[in-house]
Parts: sequence; C-alpha cells; structure tokens
Amino acid sequence: MFVDTGLLHSGATSCTAPAAWPKRALTSCHGDRCFLGCVASPPAEAFHEAVSASHDRHLRKLQAHREPLTVVGGKAHPGADGFTAMDEAGAAKLRAVRCSSAT
Repeated sequence: MFVDTGLLHSGATSCTAPAAWPKRALTSCHGDRCFLGCVASPPAEAFHEAVSASHDRHLRKLQAHREPLTVVGGKAHPGADGFTAMDEAGAAKLRAVRCSSAT
C-alpha cells in the first residue's frame, strides 16, 4: 500500500486553516449581542429578541463547522507521521536483511 504522506500533511493543513476562520468569527462576534438601549417598546423588544436569537444560532453554526475541521486536521498530521515512521522502520529492516544476506 502506498500512502502519500505529503498529501496527508497538505490535507491536514487545508483543514486546519479553514477551521481558524470560524474561530476568528466566533471570537469577534461573541460579545456583539444587540443592545436594546433606551427604547423599550414591545416592537423594539421583539426585534431585539429575534436578532439575538439569530445571532446565537449563527454562533452555534460557526462552532459546529469549526469542530470537525479541527478534528480532521489534528488527526491527519500524526497519521502522516505514523506512516512515515513505519515506512522508515520497514526500510531499515529491509536494509539490515539485505546487508546480512550479502555477507
């Protein structure tokens, strides 16, 4: 089986970078709840609640998109490193067998 570890690392980086975008959005939006202000009429309160609920849903969606990208990116680098280590160990054993059989 051939595993392109460079491609695995590239894929991990491709997942990790987009995972940072929702994180930055979460950080910048987290404290930006709508301020009702001095006008406390029923229509203003209803509008405030609707915008706040939409804001909260948006933050949850951002977090939901960030989590799988972070998980995939976080697992691909160690996976590529594991394949590389296994391949190098196998190559070293093969060289040892070749050297010992040549003598």
